[in-house]
Amino acid sequence: MSQLSLPSPLQALALAAALAASAHAQATTQTYSNEALFLAAVPGLTMESFEALDGTLLGSAPVITPLLSLSVSIPGIAVQTGANTPQPGYDASASDGSHYVLVYGGAVAPGTLTITFAQPVTAFGFTSSDIGDSSPPAGALRLSTNTGTYASGVDVLSLSSSQPSGAFQFIGLAQEQAFTQVQLSFGGFDDAYGVDEIYFATAAVPEPESWALMALGLLGLCLRARKPRHQAATQIATQTA
Repeated sequence: MSQLSLPSPLQALALAAALAASAHAQATTQTYSNEALFLAAVPGLTMESFEALDGTLLGSAPVITPLLSLSVSIPGIAVQTGANTPQPGYDASASDGSHYVLVYGGAVAPGTLTITFAQPVTAFGFTSSDIGDSSPPAGALRLSTNTGTYASGVDVLSLSSSQPSGAFQFIGLAQEQAFTQVQLSFGGFDDAYGVDEIYFATAAVPEPESWALMALGLLGLCLRARKPRHQAATQIATQTA
């Protein structure tokens, strides 16, 4: 009968870590189109709604908060604080409070909106307003992160027909690998849209104590499993001596 080869303590620790990472990745790699489901599925969220910012006119300057920044590849971008304020010609399209970020590319495709976080995150979501309400239809909104599952991008909103003015859309994602940037590429033409209620979950850093306890526990299990085999070998050696 062949004997079962037990893993070394380091092998057992690596296996446990790999299994935990695999299970976590399967649980968190997901896109969302429903805000309530996103909030229920992702713990520890922080939300930025731009209420503390002053209003600005459309331009090329990025919108910056202590938590994140927003910039566009094609001007302009602005902080809108209400209907026609301070940028005239735009409705009050905030989904939370009165402030939101207005993105508009003029009579060209709006290009790419880049959101950069102050520290790595594992989940992101936001509410858009008035996206795709121009004619002809805008196509799709493509979202990508700078690392992980969604680094290659995914279409999160299909705009096969013109959307009604004032409509809100929620978009979110979660992935196991932390990222620091999100890019939104919009295929619209001569369209403006609002961005509000940006949610994000800061990447968790395992506490050193937790790793140490897990390592000690696995080491103890391995040593306990090896002890009977060692005792049996000692007894055989004594009997044959």
